Amino acid sequence: MKNSYQYGIGRARSLEAHLLTSQQIERMAGAEGFEVAFAVLSETPYAETLPRLKNAFDFEELVNLELINLEELLLKLSLNNPAITSLFAKRIYETSPFEVDKQYFANLKMACEKSQSPLIKNFIKHKIDAINIKSVVRSRSKEELRAAFIPGGLFDLSLILSLFGKSLEEIINRLGSSPYFPTIKVNTLHQLEQAFDNFIINEFKRAKYLASGLEPLVGFYLAKEVELKTIRFILICKKNHVQNKEIADRVRVSYA
Repeated sequence: MKNSYQYGIGRARSLEAHLLTSQQIERMAGAEGFEVAFAVLSETPYAETLPRLKNAFDFEELVNLELINLEELLLKLSLNNPAITSLFAKRIYETSPFEVDKQYFANLKMACEKSQSPLIKNFIKHKIDAINIKSVVRSRSKEELRAAFIPGGLFDLSLILSLFGKSLEEIINRLGSSPYFPTIKVNTLHQLEQAFDNFIINEFKRAKYLASGLEPLVGFYLAKEVELKTIRFILICKKNHVQNKEIADRVRVSYA
């Protein structure tokens, strides 16, 4: 089964070559105003999607259209592999936010178990850990945190509950023996979310050197997900007149 994705891997590698460059991201982050930043996208492969926008400069619609395109492409390239299908399944759930995450990751973990890929299995564990740590900071009570907890990561429920009520600095110090340290040694929740994303991307970059298997397709999914998050983040900042240096400091690592 591993060799059945060779065409898909070749196609994904070709598309990776057309991801936004660091220079293009820097130009967006350093642009003088929202429309100037948005205009950078017209010089990239996103130019093919821009004419489909119902409203000019609607970056939320742009991101949604790109995600739909990505889903159609990866389902085709992966021959509708259950793991790829599960990656895009989050929007079908209509329960509360933490129940959405729990259902999504339970199904994703089950689908990815069949892949027999340590890289993909670890990717799921790291994503679960990132959400559980975010829940520690955002939950208003231990009961709420317990309900939000997603099993399957490296951190068990007892550790997560023990972090409740602690400052961000204390939480990070308690995780000092985890594989995420010192990447997660940061000062704000946004930086922590960014650090987890950067860790996951850097860990998964090994897939770039694999010639078979599902991993390169999951890697391309991650690359596009981070790129779209970066585009959305920059444009939201431009809308809200955030300083260029602050934007540049908070941009995520790319898969390139």
